[in-house]
Amino acid sequence: MYQINEIVVYENGDLYTIKDIGVPDFIKSDRKYYTLESLENSKNVVYVTLENEDKLRTVISRETAANCLAKLPEIEGQYNPNAKERDKEYLDVIKNGCCLTRLKMFKGILQEKNRRVGTGKHLCVSDDRYLQKVGKLIDYEFSVALNVPIDQLHGWIEDAL
Repeated sequence: MYQINEIVVYENGDLYTIKDIGVPDFIKSDRKYYTLESLENSKNVVYVTLENEDKLRTVISRETAANCLAKLPEIEGQYNPNAKERDKEYLDVIKNGCCLTRLKMFKGILQEKNRRVGTGKHLCVSDDRYLQKVGKLIDYEFSVALNVPIDQLHGWIEDAL
């Protein structure tokens, strides 16, 4: 069971602080819920029953985050040339991916973006959207795990790429 004020990752990949554990006022049953408040937007509140605790996970450890960043220069970017398959792969990475698969996805899309810019083209809209989403997920989770501001984290990632 998680504790109040603990930061967790919800199934969509976003980070939340557990603000309360109990029965919300508007619920008529006796089922207990985690009241989650988004780190990105404090007005975004999610209620998760204790029975659905599997939709939450702890933030990666400082050691895991540091190890993943250390591997970043060596890992191969993930970019499938088939748009439909790529879409499915990216949705899975965003929902279920570990920090390393998210970094592979991020690196792969960045490599494709740089390749396209080199030929005078733009990244397709869906890839740009995935780049923004996975970048945000990496930013928040690694920032919390390493206890550093996001802008400092960006510098570390850029140096590693």
